[in-house]
Amino acid sequence: MITRNKRMQAGNAIDAVYEKGRNRWRGCDWTTSFGSMGLDLNGMKPHQTRWLAGATSGEEAKHWEQAAEWLARVARDAQQAEAAATEAAALWKAGERTLALEKIQAAVALEARYRNPFVWKPLLHAIADSTRLNPAPRRASSGRDVQNSAGFMAKNG
Repeated sequence: MITRNKRMQAGNAIDAVYEKGRNRWRGCDWTTSFGSMGLDLNGMKPHQTRWLAGATSGEEAKHWEQAAEWLARVARDAQQAEAAATEAAALWKAGERTLALEKIQAAVALEARYRNPFVWKPLLHAIADSTRLNPAPRRASSGRDVQNSAGFMAKNG
């Protein structure tokens, strides 16, 4: 039987891994070779590349503007990934292990669009491991559990 103490330890581990990932990924923080000009956008912000687009002309300006659009997309995805990770941690605490796992998988998938997802992958592993070792208490209080119970009873009742 899983003790309350083990649940608290798992919760503390989830919190620690989540806190380690918080605010770590905000945009492009890796070396790139963007476009045919091979632009390195590491550490650059969309407004910086828009400024460069305005300061240059022709093909070079076009490349900087495309870089600005890409950097804005990276920043949006980073924000969405962090929001999903935040929600995953909260869902895990609320006992919604399956939903927590789905949310953190979404965060990892967003990060994986650009690079090896080292920011949110540890939280994915922590939630997955704790879910296997520490399943949520059985209760029919969440909408999903009630729906599943009702469907099961209708078919098998």
